[in-house]
Amino acid sequence: MVAGGLAFAGNGNTGGDYRCLVRHAARASDRTRHAAAVRNVYDVPGEKPAPYRDRLGGVSITGAPGHRTFTIDDGSSEPTEGFVPGADTWYGEGYRLRRVIREDDPNSAEIEAEAVNTYRRGDWHVRLHAWSRGRSTPTHFLCEESFTAWDGDKQIFAKTWNKAIPRNLM
Repeated sequence: MVAGGLAFAGNGNTGGDYRCLVRHAARASDRTRHAAAVRNVYDVPGEKPAPYRDRLGGVSITGAPGHRTFTIDDGSSEPTEGFVPGADTWYGEGYRLRRVIREDDPNSAEIEAEAVNTYRRGDWHVRLHAWSRGRSTPTHFLCEESFTAWDGDKQIFAKTWNKAIPRNLM
């Protein structure tokens, strides 16, 4: 079935599973009309433009069209603790993952992960913190990582890594 410049494929019943396929318009006026229909696919009718949460679930969009930044930020680095009876220990875990890209710059893509684990029993309290970020430039992939450990309030270990890996035209 073809309607309004779109071709629909399905089982023919209104309750069926229809997949929408964009049909290439033959006339320039049709192409303009179809482009206008999808141009603001991330905008929510009746709401002002970005920043807002879009319909894709969890994607935060900021900036003007053509220069928008898309961000997904999941989780929390604040540990949630639970008791492990067999070990007689409290164990905490927090994990955060953030992904960002700007629509006009593929090298703006960035992924950041952070994990925090805690263990405590009696006077013993250990905290481990791991963090990493990956991004790129036109010539290199950039990797940053850190790991820190505490025994109570005393930091007992810390290490940071920074690596630049040549893209070799990738």
